[in-house]
Amino acid sequence: MRRYSILLSGAAWAVFITALSVPNATMAAPFADGNFETPGHSGYVNILTNGTIGPWKVTVGNVDYGTAPAQTNCQTMGGNCVDLNGTGIGAISQTFDTCKPTYRVDFSMSRHRMLQKQSATLVALAGSQTFTFTHSPPIAPGTWVPEYFTFVGVAPTTTITFKSTTNANPAGAGPEIDNVSIKMVSCN
Repeated sequence: MRRYSILLSGAAWAVFITALSVPNATMAAPFADGNFETPGHSGYVNILTNGTIGPWKVTVGNVDYGTAPAQTNCQTMGGNCVDLNGTGIGAISQTFDTCKPTYRVDFSMSRHRMLQKQSATLVALAGSQTFTFTHSPPIAPGTWVPEYFTFVGVAPTTTITFKSTTNANPAGAGPEIDNVSIKMVSCN
């Protein structure tokens, strides 16, 4: 077995190391904080458009965020979750690195306790793909239900969005999400 060694001058070595450590300007980041624990908030707080919840950005309207944003405990006791209807319809998004394989997104969905006999609906968008979810009676409000969808990623990044489509009475009562996770399913 032959071994080769490459000798680089100090300046060339510095350029090589810098090239490896500087992120590409088109790269976003890996998907993160699907359980909404950053920064964390006891009770709840209303976050307006362009506000952030860790790596998530509020892109439409406003949302309620914290340990009990919809008179409902989050799926993980003491953890944080998001009510997608702050004072009306809201949405959150995160852009992350992807390539062209198929991804699976798992999340938990509930609805505000004030929606006793009303449904809560949301759309999840991944790139140009749209998926619709409903939480309705006979499932009791405040009950967490596992949901999922799959999407084909695009390179170099994909934006995932969760947006309420609930025009409820009261307007601040809508769908809740928690424990979002994304994993690669297959390569194309």
